[in-house]
Amino acid sequence: MKSARRTMTAMACSVLAALPVLVVTPRLATAAPTSPPSNVENVCDQNIAPGQHRCFAERRTDIKQPSVSTPHAMTNGFGPADLKAAYVLPPGTTSAVVATVVAYDYPTAEADLAVYRSQYGLPSCTTANGCFVKVNQNGATAPFPPPDDGWAQEAALDLDMISAICPTCKILLVESNDSGDSLFSGVKRATTMGAKFISMSWGGNQSPVDSSYYDVNFFSSLGVAYVAASGDSAYQDRVEYPSASPNVVSVGGTSLVKDQSTPRGWTERVWYSAVTPNGPAGTGSGCSSSSHPKPAWQFNTGCVNRAVNDVSAIGDPQTGVNVYTASGWGVFGGTSASAPIIAAVYALVGAPPSPKDNPATSLYVHPGNFNDITVGSNGGCSPAVLCTAGPGWDGPTGLGTPNGIGGFKNSNGIDPPWTIRTNTSGAIEDFATAGDQQIYHRYMTNGTFAAWSSLGGLPGGVPLKSRQVSWGINYVGNPELYVTGLDGNVYHDFATPGVGSGWSGWGSLSQPPVGAASDVQIGRNYLNNQEMYVVGTDGNVYHKFSTPGQGSGWSEWDTLGGPPGTTTAFGVHVGRNDANNQELYVVAKNGVLYHDFATPGRENGWHGWDPMASVPGVGFRGDVNVGINSLGNQELYFVGTDNQVYHNFATPGQGTGWASFSSLGSPGVAITGTIDLEAFDYRLLSFQDLLVYGADGTVFENDSTPGQGSGWSGWQ
Repeated sequence: MKSARRTMTAMACSVLAALPVLVVTPRLATAAPTSPPSNVENVCDQNIAPGQHRCFAERRTDIKQPSVSTPHAMTNGFGPADLKAAYVLPPGTTSAVVATVVAYDYPTAEADLAVYRSQYGLPSCTTANGCFVKVNQNGATAPFPPPDDGWAQEAALDLDMISAICPTCKILLVESNDSGDSLFSGVKRATTMGAKFISMSWGGNQSPVDSSYYDVNFFSSLGVAYVAASGDSAYQDRVEYPSASPNVVSVGGTSLVKDQSTPRGWTERVWYSAVTPNGPAGTGSGCSSSSHPKPAWQFNTGCVNRAVNDVSAIGDPQTGVNVYTASGWGVFGGTSASAPIIAAVYALVGAPPSPKDNPATSLYVHPGNFNDITVGSNGGCSPAVLCTAGPGWDGPTGLGTPNGIGGFKNSNGIDPPWTIRTNTSGAIEDFATAGDQQIYHRYMTNGTFAAWSSLGGLPGGVPLKSRQVSWGINYVGNPELYVTGLDGNVYHDFATPGVGSGWSGWGSLSQPPVGAASDVQIGRNYLNNQEMYVVGTDGNVYHKFSTPGQGSGWSEWDTLGGPPGTTTAFGVHVGRNDANNQELYVVAKNGVLYHDFATPGRENGWHGWDPMASVPGVGFRGDVNVGINSLGNQELYFVGTDNQVYHNFATPGQGTGWASFSSLGSPGVAITGTIDLEAFDYRLLSFQDLLVYGADGTVFENDSTPGQGSGWSGWQ
């Protein structure tokens, strides 16, 4: 039954008898969706009546894949290995349940899924072995609703993408009676059956009762990641529901291309087709209606309400994925591909979302764990951030695409990286950020660490952008801590021995003109005052220095520019050269290492950015990290595009003053994130200690051991 109004019918009430009775207002009408390019077709009808939902799967019409009985490489679209490589995803061992909810029946679902998984060597997933379960919206295995070929193709895309990303996951397919409110009944059913990761590749018009009824009754279960596609109609003044809900994770689509000329090996941009029969098409984005207020974890979106998207994945059918349906192999796309991919990435974490906060929160707590998409737009809008990609969050791609699973982990734990320093009493003290938006510390006494305790959160509940706490010593000799907030400001807290908790509390040091996009780094200038560095959202390095006795005690922000002729840099790190002047290091997005050093008395006091030597055929990715070796010289560490860890150390008086780059090997798993490696130096620990963070969430350690073999213990 296809209702013309969104009302709770007798059928829906029988499924949701525990819910309060409510007469629901019809959903708002919106402009008709645009058509895809001439070589792409929507598999579902896009001209829906009020109260109905469209699926977002798109299929290429110009590609005819070989028969399944013929061995073939299927080079037209991407398969599981491609997607795993592009998003640096671990193999996964979890048997978590990932659910997808569709309308109508897909009679050949299990058989078609078997063909896809067999083709790519994935483990069997059947009803018999308990991996695959198909139910109607009542949770029963019969009767199923009437079949629909378009929605069946949508379901095939969902099942295949879940399989590609998390081949050990169990899959729950819930088929609703129609494309109206029954879909929400299906979501409720998936939740009550225990699914913690639920994909929804469909949407409809927003309604004034979305937040008061639908959000409350269908998307409010704690510890469940509801993942919704944002649609394929490019930028719109109104966005699709349920992606507009602050209770779900909204997913946009990108164009993904293999590109070995880049450090990542892939290029990715906003998915957008400017010329179609009825105008432009591409990933959805925009600002929701007033029925969806801005959630606490969204900042700098240019929207007073909830903004779409949070995260993104491949969606462009022109760079699409291989899917097997009852009619054979095809190349598919749409944000219908993006949503199940993201739901399965959440499942790869191996633990359900935290019941303490919205699963989207973890994304914003760990913005460094995404490929930041900075190229492309999906239309024209004001402000431009809602439709144009740029550094940091933007509407079409959200925070970016997965770079491992770190950004999807429960956000209420105290995870590495930790800042290790000696406190004023000479004891080792650790500082760390956590998903509950608090900053924590612990210290060692008699060789044992005390429990973590909180130093509070940022004023006004501002979420943290920093993954790491930075540490310095202020002009009165007390420790001072620094973090960046999602609002782009830099915050600090300093020790005040004998006063209350011993800390002053967090206050703002303002932000660079464009906002801070990286962790803070601290050095000491030629006056021996603290100097602070961050990378701005424009990719330039900004600094300010303490000026005791003048106003706030800090200078204004000033720019040191960025590596010439390159795109946005990663974070900046600080060392001291053999002349005892500050030296800054960044790895640019082109994979090249650059440095700049202070030259007091020369113009602005800095030399300017120069490239350093590199490893032939290997680019660098992520941050450079700086330690001090046993000779008291700087030692630099990087992660290469070949997944090896490289180092180089200063050798004053010899040639360029640096040794050649050499490898410290690989921990054996994919290393990911823009902060891959942390170096702790001899001045603190009497040895160097490297920590590497794997895409599978593990932490590996390598210690310097002078006189033993290579001088390093190896990755453990």
